Amino acid sequence: MSGDFFEQGGGSLWNQYKGSDLFTALGNRSNHTILQLAEEALAGKCFEAQDEDVKPLFHDWLRWVISDEPRARAWWHWIHEQRTSGASHSIKDRDEYTAALLRSITDPNGKNREAREQFEKQFTTWSYYEFHFFDWFLNRFNVLDARGILNPSPRSRYAHLPVSLLSIGIVAVFFFLDSPPASSWLIAALGLAVVLGLGKWLSGISLTYYLQSLIPRLAALTGLGYLFLFSASNLVAVLYTNRLAPDWQAIISAAIVGSVWSYMILVIRRRVHPRLSPRRVFARSCHLMIMAAAYSAVGLFICKPIFINEQFLGEHYYHLPLVFQAYHLLLAAIALAIGVALQLVWEDKPVTEPL
Repeated sequence: MSGDFFEQGGGSLWNQYKGSDLFTALGNRSNHTILQLAEEALAGKCFEAQDEDVKPLFHDWLRWVISDEPRARAWWHWIHEQRTSGASHSIKDRDEYTAALLRSITDPNGKNREAREQFEKQFTTWSYYEFHFFDWFLNRFNVLDARGILNPSPRSRYAHLPVSLLSIGIVAVFFFLDSPPASSWLIAALGLAVVLGLGKWLSGISLTYYLQSLIPRLAALTGLGYLFLFSASNLVAVLYTNRLAPDWQAIISAAIVGSVWSYMILVIRRRVHPRLSPRRVFARSCHLMIMAAAYSAVGLFICKPIFINEQFLGEHYYHLPLVFQAYHLLLAAIALAIGVALQLVWEDKPVTEPL
């Protein structure tokens, strides 16, 4: 059918599609028609109609919103272009709109709260949709909204920040001690465990989702970086026995981390469609890099006894410097860079892909 049906008949736009396959019908509708449908969907117009033939259309709309079908991607690209040109419509971002649509379903006072009951009656339990959208947001490097599906409170959405920063702080304090007693290792390890538990409490979600939202693939990749260093004892020895001033080693470490960060930004811009604004790309990369830094710090905490070992370093052990802090920083930065590079260059999956 050509043309836009609602222009020919009047009434609610949802009523115009009653009894049809909305997912297919949207393929030949104008951008402005789809925009009107999107705004009405968020406002709960589908369920305001109280028409049992209209309500099932909402499920088709939810599928279409996150679809990678060419027409859906083209429409979201048009929304992006409208936003950058200063258009005044309410829909400005795909992730933001999808998260708002889901909140309108899960909120007891949401305008689309009836959808959950309908989905569970007609298709499957709501836990399936939580799992599906959780993965969808993570694949778009959107940790905040992935966790927000399960618990929309800011405390839950940002739970990874105190966990990461406190973990880095604990490891930094430990390494600030030149010759920490054996008890310090146990105290630091217990502190890291407590911080992990604190994050679980802050998130208020199940343990499985909480751990997945901390991007365990990023932890595994950082571990691969340290495994590479284990196989290259001569490289570690060179790092420990170089004569660079601590300031220069800190600068080199910052340059390595900055390079990884820049590459992460490029990957997010390439993988996420429609293209995100620079502010959103930077924000998402910040959250990932803070967690990556925490994993690298914890990895160094675990690996230090092996790296500073006579059997590992051989004759270089007797030429180690008296102060290690800058050397450890450089080692952690290299391990992080190796792990992220292995993921981004050789495996065609985002670092946020659940394990």
